[in-house]
Amino acid sequence: MVVLLNYRGADDTVRCLRSLHAMHVLPGRIIVVDNDSNDGSVDVIINEWKCFSEKVAMCDKDGMMVSSPSVMIAMKDNGGYSSGNNAGIRMALQDVNCRAIWIINNDTEVDVFALDALCECMNAHSDSGMCGSTVVRFHDRKTVQCAGGYGFSKILGTTPAVCGGMPLEHVLGLDPVRVEASLKYLAGASLLVRREVFERMGFLDEAYFLYYEDAEFGLRARQHGYGLSWAPASIVFHKEGGTTGAGGAACRPKYVDYLVLRNRLYTLCRYSPCLLPIAVVSYFGVMLKRVARGQADRIPLVCLALWHGLVGRLGRPDFLFPYTHRRVLLVSLRADFGGGPEHIWQLLKCLPDEVSVCVACPTDYPYYERYCALVGKENVFVLPHRAFRCSSLLGLAEFCRKKNISVLHSHGKGAGVYARLLALMTGIPCVHTFHGVHMKEYGHVRKWLYRIAEKGMSLLTRTGITVSPGEKAQIVAEGLMPATKLHLIENGVAVPDAAASLSVTPPHRVISISRFDMQKHSEFLVDILEVLQCAGRLNDFRLTVVGDGFGREPLLAMARARHLDGALECVGTMVKPQELFEGALCYVSTSRWEGMPLAVLEAMAHGLPPVVTDVVGNRDVVAHGVTGLLYAEGDAHAAASALMQLADTPDLRAGLAGRAREHVRRHHDVRVMATATFDLLRNVACGTARGGG
Repeated sequence: MVVLLNYRGADDTVRCLRSLHAMHVLPGRIIVVDNDSNDGSVDVIINEWKCFSEKVAMCDKDGMMVSSPSVMIAMKDNGGYSSGNNAGIRMALQDVNCRAIWIINNDTEVDVFALDALCECMNAHSDSGMCGSTVVRFHDRKTVQCAGGYGFSKILGTTPAVCGGMPLEHVLGLDPVRVEASLKYLAGASLLVRREVFERMGFLDEAYFLYYEDAEFGLRARQHGYGLSWAPASIVFHKEGGTTGAGGAACRPKYVDYLVLRNRLYTLCRYSPCLLPIAVVSYFGVMLKRVARGQADRIPLVCLALWHGLVGRLGRPDFLFPYTHRRVLLVSLRADFGGGPEHIWQLLKCLPDEVSVCVACPTDYPYYERYCALVGKENVFVLPHRAFRCSSLLGLAEFCRKKNISVLHSHGKGAGVYARLLALMTGIPCVHTFHGVHMKEYGHVRKWLYRIAEKGMSLLTRTGITVSPGEKAQIVAEGLMPATKLHLIENGVAVPDAAASLSVTPPHRVISISRFDMQKHSEFLVDILEVLQCAGRLNDFRLTVVGDGFGREPLLAMARARHLDGALECVGTMVKPQELFEGALCYVSTSRWEGMPLAVLEAMAHGLPPVVTDVVGNRDVVAHGVTGLLYAEGDAHAAASALMQLADTPDLRAGLAGRAREHVRRHHDVRVMATATFDLLRNVACGTARGGG
């Protein structure tokens, strides 16, 4: 039987279930345990699961085993990793025919013969109590995360991965006996355990809450005389940190840092107490590492983890979960295609375990449905698209009361009006993200009125977020909000595993993403094409514009009037415009201003050199001649010259592309952005936020 734990990872869980149902031999029963996600995960998983499973039965954690091969257990509270898995294990053991239980992470996908290999290995090793898979990195399928599991240092409590980072082909050729000799415990990502192990030595230790419970379980099994086996042919692809956002040590959430350090020391207390003084001293080295990473504020947390690990104060660290029974409300007056809605989407996808979120937005396509799928439709309040209504404000205030909202986080100018008025009406603190200073389109009187309004609303704002240094400087220069209230959290994007292929032969495709308004200044693309035509190079380029808006048809009419329409196509909106990056020459932006352009960052992440206007936001991302090319706003000759230079100099294009991609990987990782944002919201919720970051 399979036990699969879900916590706010419905998409990952469904993909894992699909891979399980595609295996060569299906398991006797699959039990999914939802650990009180409270985000609509249960409904999403059941609805999707029914598409490839005959019947899905619902049970609570105390329910009796049912005959259905597909079972969903909905936990009423989140007791942690062990608690959730134990609920599934107890139900599985009710079936007298259950000989072994396969515990597997929801952020995995399995090979068709993964279970066959585990069972074959277990049957061949009668002294083994459990068997582990070859866990492979999901986004680098030629590299092993671990061969079965991990070692365990009795001195420091560290857990080096057995064969971690080695090529898969090499690991599969190793002698299993030698590999197994290095195993101290098996990875909880994929672990087949005999029934008798649970009956003889008990279940996973629920005191840990999260992290090191699989290490403790493996160490305990060895003490009981059970061997640990590795099935090389059982391939499981693992995303690492898919649920907790703990993919890298440098950007771990604070609660993850605390739990890892606490549980590590507690495990040492239990299994190597004689060497404990050395481990305690090593925590001073941990503190130095935090300082080196710019995380000196975590030193008290390390000390607390050290103390709690020594005295055995375990369980869920509620003092690090300020969102328990509280929620953040993300507010936007747009949910259509655009940087602001995409920014919110990225935040929701990187939601830490301790954060509960509601959203207020219009019913625009495509993000409204995406938000509903992640947080649950019952947690989404509908606002009018880019419009203010008193009835909506009053309804939103009631929504905040019912949902016990503790922090308001507005995105964009219109959303800021709602959120700041809500802060005045309800006393809920407000965090506002500007997403650009939109003043160029205003006349003198309107600019004056906007400045007065924004200054007044800044009094109702606990703190403001700017997404680029240039935007922050502009906000301070215009007097829209004091620098002491502003935090700089630069935009981030997901970096794909591989760069897009390069454009080789003409016509070279040039990509631009626009909503065809004054800010994006898309009609300037026609001026660029006209310069290319005069230079006799028009046929060498094909300009593809993604998006929609009022200015789309006028742009096409302008191109037709100048006989340039053969070199221009407007493909409309696309759910995945990144697909057009493959085989393109570059990305071009004609914006008059930006906050920090997500589209430019995404293009750079995919290995497209950007050709962009030298304006606020763009110049914060692109270093001219290093990661892309800048041209003066309104200078069509400079823009066209940049396109021709990239087309004629492949080495230049390749160099810019590589450096652009590396710059985004190092400085604009979406996980770093999300961690900083939720840390700030947490501090605001606890009343400890400070400005000027």
